[in-house]
Amino acid sequence: MRILLLGDASHYNRTLAEGLIRHGHEVCVASDGSAWMNTGRDVDLSRRLPGSIGGALLWARLHTTLRPRLHGWDVIQLCGPTFMRLRPSRLRRLLDDLRRHNGLVCLTAIGTDTAFVNMCKDPNGPLKYSEWAIDGVPTEYALSTRGRTVSMWQQPELSDYAQYVYDHVDGAITALYEYQLSMSRLIEPERLAYGGIPVDTAAIKPMPIDIESSKPISILLPSHIGREQEKGIPQLMRIAKTIENEFRDKVTILPVHNLQYAEFLKNMARADIVFDQLYSYTPATTALLAMAMGKTVVTGAEKDFNDFQGCTTPAINIDPRDPEASLPDIRRCLDRKILAANASTAREYVVKHNDCEVVAQRYEDFWRKISHNIGKAL
Repeated sequence: MRILLLGDASHYNRTLAEGLIRHGHEVCVASDGSAWMNTGRDVDLSRRLPGSIGGALLWARLHTTLRPRLHGWDVIQLCGPTFMRLRPSRLRRLLDDLRRHNGLVCLTAIGTDTAFVNMCKDPNGPLKYSEWAIDGVPTEYALSTRGRTVSMWQQPELSDYAQYVYDHVDGAITALYEYQLSMSRLIEPERLAYGGIPVDTAAIKPMPIDIESSKPISILLPSHIGREQEKGIPQLMRIAKTIENEFRDKVTILPVHNLQYAEFLKNMARADIVFDQLYSYTPATTALLAMAMGKTVVTGAEKDFNDFQGCTTPAINIDPRDPEASLPDIRRCLDRKILAANASTAREYVVKHNDCEVVAQRYEDFWRKISHNIGKAL
């Protein structure tokens, strides 16, 4: 198959492309490199100037030099409804053009969008907590300026456009359990599948743990500036500081912010324990990369997700309703023998469930099912 992965988020499509290429497909990633993350791509879709001028120039490129690169694919997979940094009205016209000149056009549900925000803010929704509310009570993030700004997904310009995408793509595949829940409220089962997050386990090598080392155990706490409340970074830092204060000579915290992908992996390799998102039910990209390296991870690993996947996630679950409840499990891991024992289990989990070839196979199976259902040949 000839496959165009349009847009990217946290290296997702670049990694998925590796799995698809290893299965013999021709794959192109067209994206802006996830902005400052500068992830790999074959076609650059960056806005080269700020403001409306940058948008106009990108729109002009899409209708001139880039136009041939967007036509003639067997499959186009969109990275979320806002797969490119353009206004919804322009994205809608672009989607219509993609559908006219290509085979399947499908969506990856991979981040905040109308469906996810509506589910999180629904008092009768399936999640007990999210970045928006805990047991029905708004979080600090929901009450913050940025939280209110992201609520624009519920305003007509974005919500109407997002609904148009959900209605007009051939199908949708989800990156996380939470997005599977939100999409299942809008998209019929035959047009929906779970994909998971791909990790190139051939490239992410396990890091050996020296059980005799006397160095302090390091806790990596990564964050994106401006998204700290959304990811629960203040609460995670409080837990990390509690551990550091209890074990002053044994633990050190490594906070990192807005690192490009390659530099981020180098910093992760230095850590023993990695803290990731507070509000997630599911280990996301940072957690899975860390687990592939054999790191002990503190993140979302809820029973709901374990039941959905059919196995137990080898991560320390941290619940935003009671973050301190995770402290005993974290304390137990301040022993290099335990960290070493955790390492192989974490690595094996990622290889089995999230290797890029495993995730690629889920995409291929889904595309073939969709093409059969709607009578389009691949």
